[in-house]
Amino acid sequence: MFDFAVQAGPARSIKTLQAALGEKPDGRFDSTTLEAVWATDSDLLVEDFTQAKGAFYRALPTFKTFGRGWLYRLAEVKLNATSMMG
Repeated sequence: MFDFAVQAGPARSIKTLQAALGEKPDGRFDSTTLEAVWATDSDLLVEDFTQAKGAFYRALPTFKTFGRGWLYRLAEVKLNATSMMG
């Protein structure tokens, strides 16, 4: 989530996470969001959040120019997140 906040802003990162969790995306990381994170299978959450971030990047008008790098970074972040889970 931190990496995406650097790329797209904190509010967008939180909203994207909330949408991946199936929650109402309001941009506030509160106890409801945290509870949803803990209640969700980690592998599924990483996959859904990665897919949502990719969709965000692909919708940007500058994707043609920067998309290859964004998707490379996205794959690296997913790999790192997966390896942290063990």
